[in-house]
Amino acid sequence: MNVSTIAEVIDQLDEIVTSCRQRPSRNGFFAALYRGVTKRVADGIAWGRFQDGARMELLDVVFANRYLHAYEQRMLGAWTSRAWTRAFDVAELHQPLIIQQLLLGMNAHINLDLGVAAAEITTPETIHGLRSDFDMINVLLSEMLDEVQHRLSALSPLMSIVDAIAGRFDETIGNFSMQRARDAAWTNALTLVEIPQGPARWDAIHRIDDAAVVLSHVLYDPRMDLVLAPASAVEQKDIAHCIDVLGA
Repeated sequence: MNVSTIAEVIDQLDEIVTSCRQRPSRNGFFAALYRGVTKRVADGIAWGRFQDGARMELLDVVFANRYLHAYEQRMLGAWTSRAWTRAFDVAELHQPLIIQQLLLGMNAHINLDLGVAAAEITTPETIHGLRSDFDMINVLLSEMLDEVQHRLSALSPLMSIVDAIAGRFDETIGNFSMQRARDAAWTNALTLVEIPQGPARWDAIHRIDDAAVVLSHVLYDPRMDLVLAPASAVEQKDIAHCIDVLGA
């Protein structure tokens, strides 16, 4: 079921977070963090931080619906994008670090969904007018980055020295910068908006999905489990508590 307002997005995310706490499910990690981001966007709209608040709400809703639909499909055992399938599959494992689970969700939602959503609400003539508000999201996210890092440090005490444990893993996290992901999403949007709705656009979306899947296997590589075992061993294992901290 698609939602039509940012308030409804937050309500749906609340339901997912509650469900994941009760089951419990590691899928709640990303949902809790995403709920916080969505609330930050809603506040930004209310405070007039975007050039066009109504358009930003539309983008946020179309963007969120892609995640909500993917999650719903997963719960029904139905098909969803390969990038989201990968994120949901890894959520069923206990070895990945919390940061890896978050990055897999971000990978699917930003590297795949964001460009698709931006192209869906614009035309070749109007898309460039979206750029400033699109970039403002980066500002909002950077403002909450320190908060998120603090929460992660509380849940995963060795994250601050993970580079000493596995140097190339820390480099992988650096390679998945929010700015870089959103730049790629903007490039994807510019490509997709020029392709008429129909099979050709779906083919292009599938290619973007394929690229996101490739990155997902870098973000979580089972061959690194043994190397990262010390960090995993001291991570908080109470899933409901992790969800609460990430969503605080």
